[in-house]
Amino acid sequence: MAKAPQRHRARWRHEVASFGYAIQGIREALLSEPHLRFHALATAVVVALGAWLHVSRHDWALLALAVGAVWAAELMNTAIETIIDLVSPDFHPLAGRAKDVAAGAVLLMALAAGVVGLLVFGPPLWDKAVALNGHP
Repeated sequence: MAKAPQRHRARWRHEVASFGYAIQGIREALLSEPHLRFHALATAVVVALGAWLHVSRHDWALLALAVGAVWAAELMNTAIETIIDLVSPDFHPLAGRAKDVAAGAVLLMALAAGVVGLLVFGPPLWDKAVALNGHP
């Protein structure tokens, strides 16, 4: 009977540790990947702009999904590039193709996130610009 709670605790510790590994992976990627640092800066700008414009909860949800998708795509791209560098340290056309496709996925997601940003921030920024120019 005592084995079940011990197994449960061991599993729980393993699950908690896996979060630590995930956070470590994000940290390592931030330290080694300039594009991810750019995404971190862009995330800070999105959060600051959203706070300044007092966007709705719905808009925050859209922004969070867009930002999270870009981060996830960039992290997957980094993982793919790392694996390719491990298994194919010399140039190979298929390795290059895989890297290009993974980078293309990041670009596509970043463009989609940009569209979300324009749709969410465009109207309130336009309203502020019009108000600054003295128009009703």
